[in-house]
Amino acid sequence: MEREPSASAAAPAAVAVLFAWGANSYGQLGLGHKEDVLLPQQLSDFCNPECIRRITGGGGHSAVVTDGGGLFVCGLNKDGQLGLGHTEDVLYFTACRSLLACPILQVACGWDFTIILTESGQVLSCGSNCFGQLGVPHGPRRCVVPQAIELLREKVVCIAAGLRHALAATASGVVFQWGTGLASSGRRLCPGQTLPPFLTAREPSRVTGKALIS
Repeated sequence: MEREPSASAAAPAAVAVLFAWGANSYGQLGLGHKEDVLLPQQLSDFCNPECIRRITGGGGHSAVVTDGGGLFVCGLNKDGQLGLGHTEDVLYFTACRSLLACPILQVACGWDFTIILTESGQVLSCGSNCFGQLGVPHGPRRCVVPQAIELLREKVVCIAAGLRHALAATASGVVFQWGTGLASSGRRLCPGQTLPPFLTAREPSRVTGKALIS
């Protein structure tokens, strides 16, 4: 006579699987090549998929944050947007070792830059800074290693990135924006008017009033 499983027996753990597909001109799918992929392909060489917390993509690069706060990146890297200390494209998801001692909460990928939020509420950036999208007004035109945005002095709880601008929301409910990527759209929508400072700032600027662009 067969015995029924004990009610206290632990259920088998669910196994997560990571897939990627689509445009892959720069290796942003992390599959080890630069061919476009029409059907989902499993990433077998990545870290244990059970520990993945967030996945995000930019113009030609991708980033994954693990439950342990690790950051893995791949794809286009001509401006150092992967934060690996060089400008070579990367075909497999690779750990950002400069941040191993700094647990990551969230990553936002713009067109050619990356914004990184640590678990302590600090914001870092790397990649192109041609439009002030790194939030470091007097910094170089690009940065290949994540650097702190020192002008964001409040604790940040959420970040976002557009084509050439970025935003951060603080624990007190204030939203900051930097990067001039939306300035041209603002001028077209409001010809002859002075744009709000946050649309033209190359450093974190508080978002005020009604938004011009939805």
